[in-house]
Amino acid sequence: MIGWFTRELSRWFDEFTSTPEGLIDGGDRIVVPVHVQARAQNGKATDVHNVWIYEFREGKLIRGRVYADTASRSKCTSRWRTASPPCSAAAAAISASVGGTR
Repeated sequence: MIGWFTRELSRWFDEFTSTPEGLIDGGDRIVVPVHVQARAQNGKATDVHNVWIYEFREGKLIRGRVYADTASRSKCTSRWRTASPPCSAAAAAISASVGGTR
């Protein structure tokens, strides 16, 4: 999962930084507000605040989800020339279940 996520980011972004801004411990769920700054290979930049949620079962990570600003994402991906826009790929990578299908 981590390897796939990293490959997808480098495939679509020239620069990508995600900075955690805190951590909310909800037991089997951990909520992380994240500041994301990125520049897609199409030259468009995005600077957004997202929320990432990690779910655990029996101490193992079973799922990660991202709640993103879709208006900012669409600005980053508008006029993208390929079938899979970069910000959508990053969101899909983050929200993919660990060990599951994407």
